[in-house]
Amino acid sequence: MFWSNTYSVGHPELDEQHRQLIETYNLIVDKVESYDDQSHDPSEIMSQLKRFSQMTEQHFYSEESILAEVGYPALMAHQLLHLQHTDSLSSYNAAEMSRKEYRENLLEAIGNWFINHILMEDMEYKYFMQQGDSSPDSSA
Repeated sequence: MFWSNTYSVGHPELDEQHRQLIETYNLIVDKVESYDDQSHDPSEIMSQLKRFSQMTEQHFYSEESILAEVGYPALMAHQLLHLQHTDSLSSYNAAEMSRKEYRENLLEAIGNWFINHILMEDMEYKYFMQQGDSSPDSSA
């Protein structure tokens, strides 16, 4: 996955965090693709996944803070999506990582979430911020 201006939410800090998340996701992809059932330890993948999870949590905190500042009306729903993703990431474990299907599911889940979340959910607040509307009774 590579950064594209299509992913820009119009906020430099959040865009940079998204770029860093893509870079870390690509490291996970590299670890999964180079995984050899005979000689690799799943802890290498888990280490990158832990890093990705920590970066994601920090990003969510930043994003939610910024959205609260601008009075984004759908903030609570957006926070719920963040919680669901955090829970999903925490469900992956090293014991299962030795299974190829499990590793492939991990990549697909993160990749799909990332694309869908930014291109769909985050674009909703991009539009909101571009409109300069910070009234709490705006429709989501």
